[in-house]
Amino acid sequence: MPDPRKVRACIIGDVCGGRYYHLGDEAMFTANVDAFRQKFPNVTMTALSENAEFCERVHGIPCLEIPHPGSPLSLTCHHLIKPRSFFRSWTRQRTLQRVVRRALRDCDVLIISGAGNLASQFKHQVNYKTIAARIAISLGKRVIVLGQTLGPEIDALTGRLLRGWLPDVDLLCLRDRISSPAIAAYLDVDETKILLCPDDAFSLRPSHEPELRDFDIRGGFAILSCYGPKGDEFGLHAKFYAAAVNHLTAKHNMKVVFLPHVRRSTERNDDRVFADLIGSQVIRREWFHVDNSELSDRDVAAITRRAKFVLSSRYHGVVFALAAQKPCLAVYQDEYSRTKLAGALDWTPNAQARLRSVKWPSGPERCIDALLLRTTSASDSISHLEGYEKHKWHRIGSIIERTSAESPMSKSFDTQSYV
Repeated sequence: MPDPRKVRACIIGDVCGGRYYHLGDEAMFTANVDAFRQKFPNVTMTALSENAEFCERVHGIPCLEIPHPGSPLSLTCHHLIKPRSFFRSWTRQRTLQRVVRRALRDCDVLIISGAGNLASQFKHQVNYKTIAARIAISLGKRVIVLGQTLGPEIDALTGRLLRGWLPDVDLLCLRDRISSPAIAAYLDVDETKILLCPDDAFSLRPSHEPELRDFDIRGGFAILSCYGPKGDEFGLHAKFYAAAVNHLTAKHNMKVVFLPHVRRSTERNDDRVFADLIGSQVIRREWFHVDNSELSDRDVAAITRRAKFVLSSRYHGVVFALAAQKPCLAVYQDEYSRTKLAGALDWTPNAQARLRSVKWPSGPERCIDALLLRTTSASDSISHLEGYEKHKWHRIGSIIERTSAESPMSKSFDTQSYV
């Protein structure tokens, strides 16, 4: 690995803390910060976050607070919204640009941590990354994009935003080998800049002794992590997951613990709301809904290693199961989730895992039985991923090394100033 000297990096990710905690985004960010510390000890990092206090406390790096980026639609379609709302959006984005520019002016490279939101459904995240990347490119900084899924839905506005900066990045890491490379080509990204590699959280180091309040994780148990539909099909989806829980407790004599991946200050999109609906349909008492507000991403990864089975519609619930080499049933409810989950499973073809729709006619019972009764060993299902990880960090190391050699500011920069 190259020995970079005196390089300053600005890292951005979807790290929001208490207001909107997303376990998967936190896990990718944690894994990337750990990797940079371990592999490039002379690179100092500064972060940008909507919750700077949380980011500094959890990840131990200096952080500048940014406003919520908002959607580019609020600016491009200003004739359709109220003047007060337009002015508020315009002010917020101007503030965001000033903070990002101030952070990048003192850095040599912009690192965009992994995520699955470069798609039309998440225009505010596309807008945020577009602002940061364009400013970095305009200042002559290098840009490294880690572990992304592109699409699968890219509308005209999203495509125009992404084409404005993705072709100019130094490295684009894609965690989805099925559809993302074709979308990257559609967005005019040079194939020499594209690197296919597993999700960033595959390399997350679990904690040593995680604990769940009122639940003994030393016994045999299964993990459920899922989210409800956005439409009016809550009851249908809850019935599917309740049937799975009842089957695991009755036939396989397992306790089932629900681990939320998304916590919000409002009920919208909060996994815990859907868990309460599932719990109302569970027959036996071996059902535990854990409010994991005190659990970190490392704790959840460690708890997954002790489980006997994982049922998840959450992308990183599946990633944690694959990394721990546990039998896993991945459940999708639309094309977006199907694409993401299929991309995760594609990296581990020998794993004890299956992908099924939440509307599968025969229910989850037969798939659960097949996975739990399978006798073949999956001990080597992730060993090949180490090669992809080494290649990824070698490419990143080459960029960091060139940045170190080219940066005029690095000659007088003290690497201990932010430690």
